[in-house]
Amino acid sequence: ASERSLVLLLPPDEFVATTQMMPGVSADNLASALALQVDSLLPACEEPLALAVNPAAVDFADEQTALWMRQARLDALFAAFAGQGLFLAAVLPRPLAVVTGDTETRIIDESTAGLTAVAIQQGIISQWLQTDAADLEQDAFAQQWQQELKSHPTGQRRELASAADYLAAAQPGVNAAYHFFPAGALRARHKIQQQQRWLAAAAAVVAVMLLS
Repeated sequence: ASERSLVLLLPPDEFVATTQMMPGVSADNLASALALQVDSLLPACEEPLALAVNPAAVDFADEQTALWMRQARLDALFAAFAGQGLFLAAVLPRPLAVVTGDTETRIIDESTAGLTAVAIQQGIISQWLQTDAADLEQDAFAQQWQQELKSHPTGQRRELASAADYLAAAQPGVNAAYHFFPAGALRARHKIQQQQRWLAAAAAVVAVMLLS
């Protein structure tokens, strides 16, 4: 049986967001520039990390929000799905699978781990906030959370707390810049691209032979 390809939506607590001033960095160099700063951005993490960022964000602001995920976790998920005959093409934080349109929208994701608030517009993250459920039980932290939300007002707000919520709101291909690609999926894509180039070259040879 042929493998089925899929994109896995994961809770936002599987990811870490960093915000960094990157003035003068071009869209082509944004990801590599952030990757070079990973030790200072996430000094407590000593294992390899996968990075997702939208290069188009450099046209709107100098402050860039990037998402990070443990590479080992990403590759372990790929292997687990492969063991079931499924091809894990990519992983995406589930708040980013929600269709938002052109209006800046805040997605509030609720899970047992806590709350995540993501403000996004035209496929670019403008704010990413996370808090533990235990912290929200304390009045001081709960008030600070609300103040942080009010400091960045958005045109729309959506709250999602269950798989059913996301199934109703998610759309394939949304916010492609923030997909994480397992190493196995990248190797497979590279192999397919090589095969496609070889077939194109073969077809060109056949066409020349027929014309001559």
